Amino acid sequence: MLASTRMFAVTALLTTLLLPAAQAAGIGYGALVDQLRIENKTKAELKETWKKYKGQEVIWSGTVAEAKTGKKNAKVYVLDSSRKNYKGVNIQVNSRDLERAAKLKRGQKIRFKGQLHNFKNHDNGAVTISLRNAEFL
Repeated sequence: MLASTRMFAVTALLTTLLLPAAQAAGIGYGALVDQLRIENKTKAELKETWKKYKGQEVIWSGTVAEAKTGKKNAKVYVLDSSRKNYKGVNIQVNSRDLERAAKLKRGQKIRFKGQLHNFKNHDNGAVTISLRNAEFL
């Protein structure tokens, strides 16, 4: 009986510690793209689907394809190879962290979090998604 009580306590503790982290990640990149593919929905349906997600915070990862820095903002173009890409990219990460963005290298694996900002369907079936207010983790 003591062993089952301890096991319950450990399970409850792990659930409390791990569940909020999983929830903070938001929808996964692949799951969101699957809902935004033009082949699956009308433009009106896509618009309604996007309304559910726009502004939500997500935590994703991918491979750096390009990084550009300006005076106030950086744009990092990322590839998630689990879905089709458009010109080698399917995620645009907009951040004010110029210092970290400048250190990123093409081909580097990165994790980032940001707010869902916009999406676009391309003729080749790819969906690109842009994030704003992003941080590199």
